[in-house]
Amino acid sequence: MNMREFIGVAANAIAVALAIFGNFLLIAVAISVANDPHGLTAWSVISVLHPGIWYLLVALVVRMAGRIISARQ
Repeated sequence: MNMREFIGVAANAIAVALAIFGNFLLIAVAISVANDPHGLTAWSVISVLHPGIWYLLVALVVRMAGRIISARQ
């Protein structure tokens, strides 16, 4: 396995781990919002800016960077 293949595989593994963690955070917020009928609007705004969203975005960037680096000639 050369270095480019390794980077592609490692980037994909990191992206999957970040996506799983981000989804876990978002599901935890969704469960807490479902159980709290009074603060639904505030939680809706907060959930948009929740760190889980940023973990998912970073996962996408890492995955695309790994694909670009591993595909270069």
